[in-house]
Formats: sequence, C-alpha cells, structure tokens
Amino acid sequence: MINKNKLFRQVHIYLSLFFLPCTLLFALTGIAYIFGINQDVGLKVEQYQLSKVIESGKEREALIEFLKTNGLKVPSNTDIIKSKDKGITIGGTHYSANITQNSTNEYNITLKTRSLLGDMIMLHKDKGAWYFSVL
Repeated sequence: MINKNKLFRQVHIYLSLFFLPCTLLFALTGIAYIFGINQDVGLKVEQYQLSKVIESGKEREALIEFLKTNGLKVPSNTDIIKSKDKGITIGGTHYSANITQNSTNEYNITLKTRSLLGDMIMLHKDKGAWYFSVL
C-alpha cells in the first residue's frame, strides 16, 4: 500500500515543478507591462493596397485570396475575430490579417506579426486562446 503522505508530497512536487515556469513567465510579463512594454513591442506591420470590387460580406474570402496570390502567409485561424481595428480581422494573437475599406473599390490590407515578448504579454492580458485562461 502506498503511503498517503508520500503520495501527496510527490504530487505537490510535480505540480509545483510544472507551474513554476508559468508563474515566472506571468511575473516577468507583468513587470515588463508595468514598465511600459506592451504587446506591440517588436510588432512587424505590413500594409498593402487592394483595388478590387468586393461584394459586401465577401471581404474575408477576398483577403484570403489576396494573401494566397501574393505568396503571403495565410493565418491558421481564418474565422473572423473581434478587434479594435476597423474592418475584418482573421488570425490569432501572433499573426493577424485585417482588411478595411478606404473608398468605393479601395481596400487597405494590414498584416501584423508579434514578437515572442508581445505574445507573452498578450497571454498575460488573457488575449490568447481559451485554454490559456486557466493559467
């Protein structure tokens, strides 16, 4: 029979070793955020112009088609996400693509790629996937 105290001690050790890097990461990103480093540190922004007639509601498909035809990276998540940017945004916390309408047939496409520190600060602010909310 297993000693109950020994079992609980081992479980405690393994859990603390698992969560120690998470707590250090959370502390470091919090300190960085306090000192004014936000999620846009090391952000790479690429902007493109698109002159095309796009039907209302077909902006996402036009954005994906533009990315494919120009040899640009298509985000792994192509569902429309809510963001502060105007227009339609697809992607995730690390890489996202946005399309906004400037005039009748003029569209502005913006691609954003975050750095590792920017990604970690986004996770700290609970802007990542749902399974990171547990941490």
